[in-house]
Amino acid sequence: MSKKLSRRSFLKSTALTGALTSILTLTPGAREKLIGDGAASALEYPRVDKPPYEIEGEVGRFDNRNNAHSRGYWDESQSFYMFGPQGMTALHDTVKNIASGTPKPGFDHRDLSLFMSSALMFKVGSFAASHLWEPELPPGLTKPYTTTPEEAAQTVKMAAKHFGASVVGTCKLNRDWLYSHRYHVENWKTDAKDLFTKVFGLEKGLLGPVMTPEERKKLQMPNVDDELPQEMNNVIVCGIEMDYEAYQRTLSCVEVAETYRAYSFDKFLIMHLALFINYMGYRAWPFGSYGPGLGIPMAVDAGLGEMGRNGLLINPDFGPRLRICGVITDMPIQPDKPIDMGVTKFCETCAVCADNCPSGSIPKDNNRTAEAVYSTTNSGVKKWPIDACKCKAYWDDHNISACGNCVHYCPYNKPSTAMHKLAAHLAPTLGSTLVKMEKMLGYSEPKDVASWWAQDPNKFFPRK
Repeated sequence: MSKKLSRRSFLKSTALTGALTSILTLTPGAREKLIGDGAASALEYPRVDKPPYEIEGEVGRFDNRNNAHSRGYWDESQSFYMFGPQGMTALHDTVKNIASGTPKPGFDHRDLSLFMSSALMFKVGSFAASHLWEPELPPGLTKPYTTTPEEAAQTVKMAAKHFGASVVGTCKLNRDWLYSHRYHVENWKTDAKDLFTKVFGLEKGLLGPVMTPEERKKLQMPNVDDELPQEMNNVIVCGIEMDYEAYQRTLSCVEVAETYRAYSFDKFLIMHLALFINYMGYRAWPFGSYGPGLGIPMAVDAGLGEMGRNGLLINPDFGPRLRICGVITDMPIQPDKPIDMGVTKFCETCAVCADNCPSGSIPKDNNRTAEAVYSTTNSGVKKWPIDACKCKAYWDDHNISACGNCVHYCPYNKPSTAMHKLAAHLAPTLGSTLVKMEKMLGYSEPKDVASWWAQDPNKFFPRK
């Protein structure tokens, strides 16, 4: 073996040979596409008429007050209740460790600073974006831009890419995915003290006057059906890629910082896209981490992927490494068709995310259900139920404000290369064999944070 050929490179070559051998198990037509001139098109997943999720019974409209993040602001029974004695435990402990000169690896002063600065636009942008935006035609114009739905779809996709979307799709709005009630962003205007105030810009007045816990509890929650007109029935769904290398540094402030950078950046994207649609003469409601509805099922409807065991969207290019955002509008737009990646079939043979979930929030069995098992899940769609409150408690008690293990360890989480795309395409066929290859090749081994900081800034361009 050449001295320049590393162990991983050798194993990758061997694994690729095995993967290519498995192509022989495909149908002659599919095999011809994969090994012939049609290789590129063969790696595009088939478009289907119906989304690849199973509906059982009536789909329950989810009340966004029950979102685990929202519960932190009103549910005093949760350990992560923001105003309780354990609120933001990990963040305060991190600062104490830094001040005493004993920071944990990945949680030192510069790591913490990266996280705190990455979170700023997340809250400021949420406040600015969380409402219906009315048309605002350029000066001198009196009529909306008119065209065909097909050309309009092309137009908004190009605009979304211009504003930074990694992926974008369109769909008709399924109102089952709207919240029954929206826990709107005014609830972030709290009287939280100390670090929380500084992290999210409250100290600088960026979110306006604060609101006391007593005032917040009395606040009336808006009914989404009263807010969103029926004519607004088209959705542009976007995904923001999160850096692969940052998520190789789980659990650390660098990984958390990348999470919040993506959250912050999706606010930039959707506000600009909403304003673009306004200038075209149409109404727009931007949504991201907060908004009028559930982003993942909208993304599935728009052909951006499927939902995995970990409760995240699995995308063909970026796996679970996406943050979902978008705009609901009355602009006539041609919808895309969903795709069939075979994610559920693969997830039934793989429980790596569950095995590596430190809070035990992801089920290891294959008992998918359409019942609302937890207060943070809704009924009607068959899925692996995620205990989001247990997950959130772990975040706040152990890892400041996020945990990326379910992203890091997912076999679909890979750089977007031809070899990895091929492996993902074959995942439903390879099943547990792919999981074993994943471990053998060392992809699940987290990297140290110091090596992230040591990268050459002149060559560092994580999101292509």
